[in-house]
Amino acid sequence: MNMKGYSATYLRRPERELEIIVKSLTYSYLFIFTFNFIVFKNAGFSRYLYGFCYIFILFFLMLVRFGLKRLFRKFWHFGIGQERAFIIGSSTQEMQKLKDQFHIQKYSRFNFVGYIERDKSRFVCNGKEHVLTIDMDIKNLLKKHRISTVFIALKDYSEKTHKFFLKLVDTCKGNNIQVFVLSEVFRTAQCVFEPDDFVGFMKTHWNKPVLERKLPLLIKRTLDIIGSILLCIISSPLLIIATLAIKLQDRGPVLYKRRVSGLRGETFDALKFRTMVVDADKVLMKDKALKAIFEKNYKLKNDSRITRLGKILRKLSIDELPQLYNVIVGQMSLVGPRIVTQEELELYGDFKKERIKVRPGISGYWQVSGRQEVDYEERIQMDRFYMYRWNIWMDLWIILKTVQKVLKMEGAY
Repeated sequence: MNMKGYSATYLRRPERELEIIVKSLTYSYLFIFTFNFIVFKNAGFSRYLYGFCYIFILFFLMLVRFGLKRLFRKFWHFGIGQERAFIIGSSTQEMQKLKDQFHIQKYSRFNFVGYIERDKSRFVCNGKEHVLTIDMDIKNLLKKHRISTVFIALKDYSEKTHKFFLKLVDTCKGNNIQVFVLSEVFRTAQCVFEPDDFVGFMKTHWNKPVLERKLPLLIKRTLDIIGSILLCIISSPLLIIATLAIKLQDRGPVLYKRRVSGLRGETFDALKFRTMVVDADKVLMKDKALKAIFEKNYKLKNDSRITRLGKILRKLSIDELPQLYNVIVGQMSLVGPRIVTQEELELYGDFKKERIKVRPGISGYWQVSGRQEVDYEERIQMDRFYMYRWNIWMDLWIILKTVQKVLKMEGAY
């Protein structure tokens, strides 16, 4: 079974890396275990030793593999080892979509030094704009700026565009420049395209989105129930301590109920330990300036309504533990898109219909991707990315990242 585990680790997303590590190690251990304990019944190694070694090797492989990924990100952050890239597209909107996709994934492998906008016949590099002519020597252009990667994002495909495309690909081939072609036709979550072996045309397989299929949903729901019950048991001392501390603080209510939109648009009360003063919502409504800031990003920095105990609960991410109840009763998931109110849901536009097809999560892609630093539009893009690219390995990776964030005390502000 070829899982492409020997290719460069920076070429894969983290959930794919996690899948390769777990599967390859498990298959290897099953093979060795079968021969030692079934074929050769007199094996001299203890089964417990096998179990311990499996956990140790799994931890070691994850440490090395994800450590390499982190090392690459550090290098790229300082401009070391980045690939200089051009984007050639029909419009700036298409090119911005590409850059946004890399941005929300914190993937800075490419240094976009310029772009060619075909619709307006202009070439922009390092902030300077040049007129793009038909006779412009693309080969010298790429060589001058030391380009190693070209992204082609052409929306239309006329005869003129086809000739330009062939010339560009031929030039890149002769100069050892890798080419990535982006197409709205092929970039869709609803179908998969495969080349035909005989003629070369593209076969289409229609796929139902993963999070709408019964089996993946059943697996996800099963893991939610088991995981939330175990977490309730493990965290029960924290739940008791937090409850007593909040009650003794000001005699106010222990829980804060936020009315949010869930699966199929049905509303429910998402539970959290109260981290603000009593009647915090009324305080916000009275302060028009503060309310305006909140409605812009649905998040407040240095919120004066947060109590001293509340800051500790947020820093340790203890305030969200009551939402395990929401998970058990089927209103939320351990991992999923952010919880949003009905008012926030309107900001999702056309994506709103897709957004309500899944349960919101206690943790999610946004929470482990620098939630303090992203604006609201980026949050929506992250929710869309999670839903379209979801698999069980992505959930497991997000859970591991959540544990890391909690241990580093990178809670909400």
